[in-house]
Amino acid sequence: MGRTMTNSPALWPELLATSEAIAAHVGELSPYEICEEQIEEMYLGCQAKLEWTHISRLRLGPDNNNVASEERQEACDSRPTETMPPLLAEDGMIMDGAHRYRTLLSKGCAHCWVYHIEPIPEPEPKPARRSEPDDLSP
Repeated sequence: MGRTMTNSPALWPELLATSEAIAAHVGELSPYEICEEQIEEMYLGCQAKLEWTHISRLRLGPDNNNVASEERQEACDSRPTETMPPLLAEDGMIMDGAHRYRTLLSKGCAHCWVYHIEPIPEPEPKPARRSEPDDLSP
């Protein structure tokens, strides 16, 4: 049976409602210099919802989102899984948090908190107002 990562979702917002919020989340966590504008453009029209996710639903994303660093991996490995920030995933691919993901796998965690990227839903159209009442005569 796998371990469970137990940090409270109260530590993290349930929704990153804009591409700017997604980019800020990545920027706050990254030990590397990143271009937040590029992340904003990549996720324009998207939001990210925080979900408790079974780790088997995730996989490493593209190599350009997965800059392997032995030093960074050691830093993640030394951190308690209970306090790890959520990963960022798009269609199950990890777009941010590859080192954290590898740590979770190596420590046998079964679930973790993940921000799942999705399109911002379109607002529901309001019903049109009628200018004249319906004719209800028999």
